Amino acid sequence: MTRIKTTIRLLVGVNETLRERVRMHGDMASIIELAIHQADFTGMNIRQRRGRRHAGLEPLPWSAPTTVSIGEQAWQRLNVLTQETGLPRNTVINQALRLYLASTDPGQPDH
Repeated sequence: MTRIKTTIRLLVGVNETLRERVRMHGDMASIIELAIHQADFTGMNIRQRRGRRHAGLEPLPWSAPTTVSIGEQAWQRLNVLTQETGLPRNTVINQALRLYLASTDPGQPDH
């Protein structure tokens, strides 16, 4: 299977929770792929801020960039989500991870 290497920036809270999850359950790229495939943005509040679309979140701090290799199917799904929502790729990845992390651990605070 073809893998696409990309640099991403995660929100600090998402990054910390994801890295904690990776320590317990394995590969970060696998978790990101799963989150992308499970993402359902139906009803997501998308707004404009300074002429750019965003997910309705207040500005939150970003972690340092990191590189991941994701499968071609996840990459294609990510592109579809990016086109459907009009959101930047990093925002889509962060939103997908927020939804995934909340679904696997409902007690987890919103990031």
